[in-house]
Amino acid sequence: MAATDLCTLAQVREHGQYQPTDTAQDTVAGALITRLSALIMRYCAREFAPAVNAQARTFRLRPGRCIQPVIPRDLRAATAVAVDGQTLPASQWQPAMLDGPNGVYGAIEFAYVPPSRWSARTLQITGDWGFQSVPEDVVEACVLAVGLYLRAHVSGFGTALQPNSLGDGVNAAAALPPGIRGMLDPFRRAAATL
Repeated sequence: MAATDLCTLAQVREHGQYQPTDTAQDTVAGALITRLSALIMRYCAREFAPAVNAQARTFRLRPGRCIQPVIPRDLRAATAVAVDGQTLPASQWQPAMLDGPNGVYGAIEFAYVPPSRWSARTLQITGDWGFQSVPEDVVEACVLAVGLYLRAHVSGFGTALQPNSLGDGVNAAAALPPGIRGMLDPFRRAAATL
C-alpha cells in the first residue's frame, strides 16, 4: 500500500464481497488503488493523502499580491513563512482561504503586498500539509472506482454514449465515471483541471 492510497485493499474486497480465498485480483486491485488515488487527487486538485507534519515547501511568489495560493497543496497549519530565504514575523502573514469542513487552507495572506522585483522570487512555507484523514466520501469514491475497473464496467477509452444526454462534455472520454465525479465534486477546487 502506497502512502498516497485513498482506500485499502480490505475495503475494496469488502465492497466486492470477495471470499477470503479469492485473491486472484488482489495484485491488480492494489495497483488500481494507487493509480486511481492519484487520479482522484489530481481531479480534485487536493492533497488527501498523505498527511505530513513540519515540512517546508517552496512556491513561486506572485509579486504584488496579498494572497499567495498554495494549490494543489492543502495547508493544515503554518509555522513559518519565508520570502527569498528571509523569515517573516508571524504578524505579517496568516493562512487564508479556509475550507471549513475539511480544515485546510489554500493560501497564505500577507499583511502587506510583498514588494515586486523582476527576478523570480520564492515563498517557502513550513507547516503541516494534507488532510488529517481522508474524507469518507473520498474513500468510498475510490473503492467504487476500483470496483468498477475490476468489473470492467468502465471502458479504458471513456464512458459509454448515452442517446438522451445533453450538454458539453457529457459523452467525453473520462477516466472517472460521472457517478464517481459527482461524489468528488464537493471536494473539487474550482481551479482543478484534468
